[in-house]
Amino acid sequence: MSEQTADKTIKKSPWKKIITGLVIIALICGGFVFYLARSAQKHVENFLKANGISVGSLDVNWRRHFTAHNAKVKLSSEESLNVETIKGEVNFSGKTSKNLKLENLSYQFGKTEVSVPAMSVQNFALNEKTGANNGNVFFDVTNIAVKKIVAPSMIVTRKTGNGGEAMTYNNVVFNDIDKGIVKKLTSDGLSGEVRLAGESDASTINRIISTKTGKAEIDNFNIGYLVRYYSEPSSAGETENPFKDITGNWSVQTLSIDDVIDNENVGNTTLEKISGTKISVRRLPFSLSEMVKQLDNADSNSSIGKSDEARLLTEKLAIIPSIGFADIHLTGLAIKHPDSSANVQDSSFTYNNGKFDIALKGIKTIDRDNETATLDDFSISQLRFPHINDMLTKLDKLDKGDFDSISRVFKAFLQSENLPLMPQFDTIHLSGFSLLPPPSENGSDNSPVTFNSLDVKANFNLGAIPTSLKIDWKGLQGSAADWDKKFPILTELGFSKTTNGGLLSQLGYKTISEDFIFDGSWNADNETLDIKELTMDYPDIGRWSLKGSFVNVDPAFFSDNVMTIAAAGLVIHAKSMDLTVNADNFLDRFAKFYDANTGEKFADKRKEAAVKTRLAVAIFLGAENSQKFGEAVQNFLESGGTLNIHAKAKSGQGVGLADFLAARIAPLSLFDKIDLSADVQH
Repeated sequence: MSEQTADKTIKKSPWKKIITGLVIIALICGGFVFYLARSAQKHVENFLKANGISVGSLDVNWRRHFTAHNAKVKLSSEESLNVETIKGEVNFSGKTSKNLKLENLSYQFGKTEVSVPAMSVQNFALNEKTGANNGNVFFDVTNIAVKKIVAPSMIVTRKTGNGGEAMTYNNVVFNDIDKGIVKKLTSDGLSGEVRLAGESDASTINRIISTKTGKAEIDNFNIGYLVRYYSEPSSAGETENPFKDITGNWSVQTLSIDDVIDNENVGNTTLEKISGTKISVRRLPFSLSEMVKQLDNADSNSSIGKSDEARLLTEKLAIIPSIGFADIHLTGLAIKHPDSSANVQDSSFTYNNGKFDIALKGIKTIDRDNETATLDDFSISQLRFPHINDMLTKLDKLDKGDFDSISRVFKAFLQSENLPLMPQFDTIHLSGFSLLPPPSENGSDNSPVTFNSLDVKANFNLGAIPTSLKIDWKGLQGSAADWDKKFPILTELGFSKTTNGGLLSQLGYKTISEDFIFDGSWNADNETLDIKELTMDYPDIGRWSLKGSFVNVDPAFFSDNVMTIAAAGLVIHAKSMDLTVNADNFLDRFAKFYDANTGEKFADKRKEAAVKTRLAVAIFLGAENSQKFGEAVQNFLESGGTLNIHAKAKSGQGVGLADFLAARIAPLSLFDKIDLSADVQH
């Protein structure tokens, strides 16, 4: 009875079922874990493959955490980014990763190598499209979205001969990357140096240029298009290959560059800030990355062929027109050398499709002779060199290896009659200039040369010669003693004994001021050139002004070719000319000085000169034709005032070169073709 009861008790015990259930659950869980592990392995492999990454070894756990060693990120069929270790996790889709950590990244192009000891990536996502090309999958920065990438340091090195350079970028952060555009790229600064071998001994480094910057920022950095610009050539026209912005606003806080030769600091350059608004480019008809490699090879191989040399030269020049817009603004520039220095408070340089705008403020330089120059403001707008742009266009259309054709283009460009380097511009402005010479040997201070302002406005719509030009130069001022030294002509005109070589100074002038105005324009409708005003004004001395009109001015006169300009100039005829002269202030001072130092009356000398001049005019022009003209000239020489002389061609065709040549044989023949008149205003 008891044995039967025991058997029934054992049969009713739940442990067998429990154990069996546990075994089944364990098998299910193990299978699920195995499935998760296999699934995780597959997800990670797909994730790496979709980003063009191949690895030497891969460890993955069931939670899709992985560690990859000796990874290569394919950037193209020939270039890869090497990564020693990648750690991270992949989600179920195999397209996103919350966190990635990369160690010991390296990339080399030409002689330049970029290395990153560590990098972290947050919220990495792969877009739907793939980077496949002919069956190969490459990493495509335009195919990802990333919240943040942080690299505590990035090191860029380049070897050149026995020298080289090494630059370290500190705490580089890429924020919000989407479709190849980095919303904001920042760095805490750059530090590094360039080491140059000695010219006499290539085995010795005798020059080191060290650089250090503060924080740097770039907005909307289009790294995706920059990669295409660098590596993918384009044969498309301008419409299909437009300029694209590769940056938005950018800035670098503080910059310091030291130049050390043989352990001696020979120069220091500092900047408070560098900034810009954008840079735009369009793709080149050749691979820039290939050009860099070939240039590196050319540097190390002096036996490069002429064909390769020609091609590399034209490709380097082609980079210029591939830039559509770039600007740079500098604040607080200071350049110091042992014997000179230069400071610029603010400056900006803007390049827009072949044209430059330049503006500088607060300039001060001191040279080795201790001569100090200052300039408050300088600007030039729309500065351009059309011949250079034309040459680049011609070179771009040539076979890059055709050395003979390229040589012919350069030869034609450099022909002097084509004015190849003649610049064109819209406006020039300068103000607040001062040039202070160093103290003289006897210890006295020399007076500065100054001017208030200079404004130039030009229109170069036909060629190298502007069809309209306005110049307004105000307040050019220098010491009278300097003028006496540089312009001794008045002293040489019979007054040397009286003045001891310093006429202006002895007349009581301390400084001489000068204003200059020119205003001329060409009328295309009737092909006339009008000089509306040409004035030289010396306050407290005198003033002269000229107006004129010229006819038969062909458009060829404003071309780019010297021979064409000269030929067109030969047929220009003068139609009219008006001259105004006043020198009362100078003559009054000179009269007092002359009377006090010679015992004679300057007024008597003036009357004598006036009578002689009146007689000469009558003999030369004829008494009947020159009466009023001669009277006006005599009146002016005797009593001063403002003399106005008017000359007008009797013929509507004007007076030309042939008329002036004929006048060399028969001087009076010229005056038969001109109506002369004059008057004096007191």
